[in-house]
Amino acid sequence: MGLVLDIVRIELTTRTAGSDDHVALPGMPLWVVDWTRRDRLGRERSWSAPHVTEAGARRMVANLLAERVPELPVEAVFTDRT
Repeated sequence: MGLVLDIVRIELTTRTAGSDDHVALPGMPLWVVDWTRRDRLGRERSWSAPHVTEAGARRMVANLLAERVPELPVEAVFTDRT
């Protein structure tokens, strides 16, 4: 695997926790951060992290934005669907 370079996509969404979620009780609201990193060979890999608080999710988004491709503006990388 190549070295990870930069974040190329971040998306923040909300949903309701289901019975298969292990971070919250069923019915609780969740804020989900999805992001994609690109390695030096151009390969992309995506991850997802649910949060039980909006503040925690937005803090993660802020940290990921600090690692984005420098040439890309925030608007090109981040989508807020909350």
